[in-house]
Amino acid sequence: MIRLTGYEMRKTLSNRLFWIALPLCLLITIFDILRPWEPYFMFYRNLSNQNFIFFQKLDRMDEVEFTDFYTYMTGLFGMDFSDIPPNEVQNQPGRYAERIADETQIATDYVRMERERKEITEGRQSIVKNAERLGRKAQAAGDEYNARRNEQIANLYSVEINLGKIPTIGWNGYYRYSLSGILILLLTLLLCSTIFTSEDSFTPLLRSTRNGLRPTAGAKALSAAILAFVLSILLSLLSLLAFHYKFGLYGWTKPIVSVIDMGFSPLNMSIWQYTALFICFIGFGAALLAIVCCFISSLNRNSLKAYISCVLFLGASYAYSYLANRPQHSRMLLLPDITLWTRPSELSSRYMTANLFSYPVSWLWIYLCGWVLLTVAIVAITLHRSMRNPRVVI
Repeated sequence: MIRLTGYEMRKTLSNRLFWIALPLCLLITIFDILRPWEPYFMFYRNLSNQNFIFFQKLDRMDEVEFTDFYTYMTGLFGMDFSDIPPNEVQNQPGRYAERIADETQIATDYVRMERERKEITEGRQSIVKNAERLGRKAQAAGDEYNARRNEQIANLYSVEINLGKIPTIGWNGYYRYSLSGILILLLTLLLCSTIFTSEDSFTPLLRSTRNGLRPTAGAKALSAAILAFVLSILLSLLSLLAFHYKFGLYGWTKPIVSVIDMGFSPLNMSIWQYTALFICFIGFGAALLAIVCCFISSLNRNSLKAYISCVLFLGASYAYSYLANRPQHSRMLLLPDITLWTRPSELSSRYMTANLFSYPVSWLWIYLCGWVLLTVAIVAITLHRSMRNPRVVI
């Protein structure tokens, strides 16, 4: 099976159109993130280098050093850090940067960071208070589901978390960035949509053997899923490097709730752990699409029809996602949305559960189990269609 899967991988990678599209998608991703044609590109880049060095020092400052920093900055920019020094002062050497003009941006980032930290801390405290209040009310009313759910919320959000003193603008941009997910799905479609239609003249003969095309079909599905997963990791890491180059990605070891978009997430993990999970979710979505494309390909004998069918399926998935992802709609409607896995933040930025026999179950686990079962069914149907057919037409 391993040798057959390796053969199918090499065969799948012989797709010339894919090798034309791959570097094109890589370039589109890099240029769309960096935007080097914009006049302030190098400003952002140089600023991220300066800020990286400073905020590393700031995060390690003791109380005396931080008091000295705060006194110095408020003397320059006022108590709310909003005053801008005159031009003749801005060109003078600074204490925490080369010039006072550079310290102006440090002050701006510091104010933004403190505002985000305050919003996250107060917001999580408010969630705990509301959960305790609603939990008592649900318990008095005999509502087991909401009593258990609010108890979980209070336990998850009452954990003491050190947010650190690190700006997270780069992480927000990375988690929101959606173009790389779209390109990953398009490349997966291009790679896997003709995996069955590109068979040769020996296919009818193989169908007449005892196992038919079942081993070959299994190897094709497995190779497509592996290639799609690896491809998604490649593009996701490329996006990560581009965001790090442009904005700087600070605080890899800080908790994920330090990032303002993830500030109300129930996850208790570091930024690097969540980023690894984020990339794996996108890879899982790409692997799912690869298996679906294999199934569609097995239903078509013509490569063009297979391409068109897969494109229509992906287009319908995005259209369905747009229509189903509304606040007033049930989360269950998002279960058939295969594109949801390219937007992992939607699955993990809030505490969302379903009522399963009066027990709160995370929608993430429901989506995951649902798609695993659906994938097993698709693979089983594909293998069944590839069983022995004694009627050979030569």
